[in-house]
Amino acid sequence: MGSPSAFDRSLLPDALAEIVILADTHEVRVDDQSTVEFASRKKQSVRAKRALELAASLSSDALVHLGDLVQEYPDGPGFDAAFGEVEQRLKRHHAQLRLVAGNHDVGDKPDLRMPTHPTTAAGLNALHQAFGRSWYRFEVAGVAAYVLNTQIMNTALAAGVRQRKW
Repeated sequence: MGSPSAFDRSLLPDALAEIVILADTHEVRVDDQSTVEFASRKKQSVRAKRALELAASLSSDALVHLGDLVQEYPDGPGFDAAFGEVEQRLKRHHAQLRLVAGNHDVGDKPDLRMPTHPTTAAGLNALHQAFGRSWYRFEVAGVAAYVLNTQIMNTALAAGVRQRKW
């Protein structure tokens, strides 16, 4: 965060607000090769960390990550460690981060064709403990943004029912 931004905004007009949006960083733990199905996957974490550093350097009004923080799936053996590492780093360097739940973060809708298991109440609670509720509203410069967790829509999970009522 201490380095200057890599983006030159000198020709841009003043903005009422600035929101940085990232998605699908899919970080891979260096000591876990189980998710490395092709060589370029090994570079993913370095790229993800650099993208988050660049996003933080912008000092924007909001930083939104559209999900899939890690490559591992919630029910996989390396998920807790990988997600915990990313969570701690994000909280240290991106206090204002807003997260949209992805299937790599909480699981998927029940579908046998999906590579991960369905979202569970336990997995969802873990995400809520780490980043707060996965459906919420926030405001930037007088504009309201609404975030929904599509992984729990139309499921039997109690959280899906609560989100729908909200």
